Amino acid sequence: MTAVLEEMRLRFTAPAEWLSANKRYKRRPDVAIRAWRQAAALHARAAHLPRGLNRVSVYATIHFTDARRRDAHNYMAVVKCCIDGLVDYGLIPDDRREHLLWTAITEGDKVPAGPLKVGGEIELRIVVEP
Repeated sequence: MTAVLEEMRLRFTAPAEWLSANKRYKRRPDVAIRAWRQAAALHARAAHLPRGLNRVSVYATIHFTDARRRDAHNYMAVVKCCIDGLVDYGLIPDDRREHLLWTAITEGDKVPAGPLKVGGEIELRIVVEP
C-alpha cells in the first residue's frame, strides 16, 4: 500500500532579476535575494499554506518569457531564496535535510512577457513527506 502525499503549489511572477550561477555580479545581489525570499513568503501566506510541517520536498519549475536555451540548474540560487522564504513563513522550521528532503529544478514552458522588465514565473510544487 502506498501513502498518498499532500501536495501544494505556488506560482508567481519573478519579483526581481533571475539569479544565475553563470552571471558575474560586481557585488552581491542583496536586493534580488530579498525580493525572491519575500515573494515566496508572501505567496505562501496568501495561499494559506500550512505552517509547522516536519518534512517536505520542493520541486521548482522556472518559466521564462523567451525560448533561449538555458541550464535550469544555474538558477538554483532563486530556488534557495524561495525555500528561505518558506522557512520565514513557517512552512518548515529550517531548510536542513531533516526538514527538506529533496529539491529539484527544471525549466517549463515559455510564458508571455509581463509589464515588469524582469520576466517569467516560478512554480513551486511542495510535497509533504512522511
